[in-house]
Amino acid sequence: MPELTVTLTAGASAIFRDFKVPSNRWNAVIDHAALVTAKRSRADGYDLRMRHLITGNVGIVSAAGLNTASCTIVFVAAQNVNAGDSDGQYRVVFGNLGATAPTWGAANLGDVPADARATPAAPPAVALPSPGFSLDQDIDPDVDENAYPEFLATRRARRNQNSRPTFVIQYSNIQPEEWYEIRAFVRSLAGGARVFNPPSWLGSASDLFRLLAWRTEQPTRMQFMATVECEKVAA
Repeated sequence: MPELTVTLTAGASAIFRDFKVPSNRWNAVIDHAALVTAKRSRADGYDLRMRHLITGNVGIVSAAGLNTASCTIVFVAAQNVNAGDSDGQYRVVFGNLGATAPTWGAANLGDVPADARATPAAPPAVALPSPGFSLDQDIDPDVDENAYPEFLATRRARRNQNSRPTFVIQYSNIQPEEWYEIRAFVRSLAGGARVFNPPSWLGSASDLFRLLAWRTEQPTRMQFMATVECEKVAA
């Protein structure tokens, strides 16, 4: 699933996981407009949610400045952090473009301490999820031969000796965020606004990918299926 890493750093005072403490509220400012422009997030932010790698879902108090470069997500600490320490296991999850309601709405919990901060990372590049089914790969030798029959001994010229792997990637019953991220991947190959970083199972990142065909469908409300066919060529 596409995510933003958020690091919560404590100042002189420790951070406590307590919903009743008025000062236990933290702001994470993200460039939401960039995600909306790349069609990776909803303009109303209904797809935004937070989780912690250890404790699970994180309570979001509110979100302000949606579809701007300074969108502020206010959340509650998921676990205690000692004074001077940090916790980089928070994640802002986005990408479920079919969301129909926001995930926040709790009461305002007060101000953020001046000596503590929540620092989000930059939006990640479009990531293609791992295949849900078998990954089919064909190697096509890209060789162009020219024959010269006017000579007594046939001479041939071989050009463009570059193998061109073709991948067919199939998915079924994947998460909504992954389904829409596949669409963002296709858009990036078609000249979209976001960079695509090939995953390790697609080979070297120095190679170029050319989109051949793709198809997505949503048979039921929560069932998402996709097939992507692309070609890898040497950079």
